[in-house]
Amino acid sequence: MKTLLIGGLALLVLTSCSAQRNDSPEFFLSTKKKRLAVILQAADFRPGDTVVDIGSGNGWFDAMVGIQRDNLTFYLVELNSSILSTEKLKQALDFFEQVKGKPISCSYTPHIGTAKGTNLPDASCDKILLIDTYHHLAYRDEMIRDMKRILKIDGKLIVYEPIARKPKEILKRCNSEVYTADHIISSFESNGLHVGEIYKTVNNNGKKVRVFTFRKDPAAL
Repeated sequence: MKTLLIGGLALLVLTSCSAQRNDSPEFFLSTKKKRLAVILQAADFRPGDTVVDIGSGNGWFDAMVGIQRDNLTFYLVELNSSILSTEKLKQALDFFEQVKGKPISCSYTPHIGTAKGTNLPDASCDKILLIDTYHHLAYRDEMIRDMKRILKIDGKLIVYEPIARKPKEILKRCNSEVYTADHIISSFESNGLHVGEIYKTVNNNGKKVRVFTFRKDPAAL
């Protein structure tokens, strides 16, 4: 029922508001439904989970999760405090609460990290989200090791990432190199995280995307 409600409202917004801005919560909701569905499936959020979103941007995706999941504690991790706009987050939450029909029960805390780590306590989170961010990491090994550090023993890391068809492929929209699935898996496993489920999807431009789940490798504990 909630999925139908989201779809219906998004369609209403798109058809009745031709002047809608591309950076509005309405537009965001209408274009991220597929991403939301696959990450909800992969993450399997449970009430009470502490969720760290690395490269969260303005937090709109995490706010959107609050439409369909309750009582999650989010830490929105970015390097630049100007990206973490509490005003823009409130704008999204106000709209998404209208979609949900009641207050969103999740909490959202902006948090400043570094290029090499999150500055969060050891074994403090149940789920880590790395959404469309892996190819932007400047110190990839260091950040992966930090993710392992903050993840609880039974926690899960969810990586949503466009996949290269061949080595050295450039993602045109951000002029960044993207990587093959084998490269991504090897990158995490060499730093002590073990791949689990892999989900297939595509983004709005039809680009092939994979959602990987990783857990701490018991042999490396």
